[in-house]
Amino acid sequence: TGYFEISGVYTNITYDLLITYEGYDDYADEVQVGSVNLDLGTIILIEVTMPPGNVVSIQNETGTEVELLWNSPGSGGGVFRYDDDEIIGHLGFSSTPPNGVFGAAHLHHAIIQEVSWMLKSDYNSHATAKIFLFGLDVYGIPDQSDLLHQSALLPNVDDEWNIYELADPIEAPNGFLVGVCTPNLYTSIGLDDGIEEPWIFQPETQFSITNWIDDDEEWVDIGDFGFENNMAIRAYGIDLGIISRDSKKQLNPPNRVFESYNVYRFLETNQNNPDEWDLIGPSIIDTFYTDTSWAQLSNGVYQFAVTSVHTNGVESIAAFSIPVEKTQASNDPDLVEITQTKLLGNYPNPFNPETTISFNISRKDAKDAENTELIIYNLKGQKIKTFDAFPNGSLGTRRVVWDGTDENNQPVTSGIYFYKLKAGEIEEIRKMILLK
Repeated sequence: TGYFEISGVYTNITYDLLITYEGYDDYADEVQVGSVNLDLGTIILIEVTMPPGNVVSIQNETGTEVELLWNSPGSGGGVFRYDDDEIIGHLGFSSTPPNGVFGAAHLHHAIIQEVSWMLKSDYNSHATAKIFLFGLDVYGIPDQSDLLHQSALLPNVDDEWNIYELADPIEAPNGFLVGVCTPNLYTSIGLDDGIEEPWIFQPETQFSITNWIDDDEEWVDIGDFGFENNMAIRAYGIDLGIISRDSKKQLNPPNRVFESYNVYRFLETNQNNPDEWDLIGPSIIDTFYTDTSWAQLSNGVYQFAVTSVHTNGVESIAAFSIPVEKTQASNDPDLVEITQTKLLGNYPNPFNPETTISFNISRKDAKDAENTELIIYNLKGQKIKTFDAFPNGSLGTRRVVWDGTDENNQPVTSGIYFYKLKAGEIEEIRKMILLK
């Protein structure tokens, strides 16, 4: 909110007007200045709203309906990082304090499930390290009095990425700093060069503190000391949205209220032409919808889009499904021909305790049935479970239910997992999140 008067302009000239405010859509316009003062009136910026995620479209076996599934806004998985994985240096305290922490701050409302970091062996070796999660204060600065999580001493291998899976996910509603501590040792946290897009060093994101248990000690922005580098420490989990910050103001989280979803259908060629979209599902409250008018459509390749609608009719950008080919509907499943092997997605995602993975197997790829399988991997690339994706030689849309267990039927931990479909020469991978 503000009142602005712009002087020093000239008559009979057209100016570009751009109004920006963090957390809101930009307002751009052209302004024709005449011979008298020009009053532009009140201009309202529209708050940025998050779209749904992971839109999955599944055509039934008879080709008469399409089932749509999606995640609520902000419930997709996320990786929180600044480094570009090209480590050129390291950083630590020469005094080797027992409670010194180096870390990166992220202005995201998030649920953290996993942390990874890299320490260098240039000055000394590190057999162990401790991981910390701190909340951020109203100015976006780490707050050691808001300790979200502290690990025990964890095994560490220098010059390699180390991974720590949290036993229980940690929510950080005001943003968080993920940090590492090597008690009484020079930390040697890895640093990148901080210069290449999109990994350019950002002030007030890379911090250190010599004694985190002292509430009176302040965090130091390493950029203030000439270290314009990103630390090699990351977090993984669910990104629930960016928190707006102004260095002179408090955090300004969005205040729009979610109301419903809109579901659109259109020919694939019209994805970038919303005027040609058909609104087939207005004001949907659930995160699923069935297109019962699919059978009446002309043959072609279609897509679906889902938007979230917020207070005062503010509509988010669209989240899109994969293209779906419409052919002549049949009441006989054996006559429905799947022309493309495709991994369709999983629902729900995130999930607990189980999720359904859907995919298509075409007749061409089904010839190599012995090599057709669906494989679950963890974030380290280790194989967790394998499913037969081609039972009894059946074609068409297939579904596999994963209950979050490994090959020995033992439950796995919360975290990010990948599932890969192998069919003939086709290999396709997608990501899912188990959140207990």
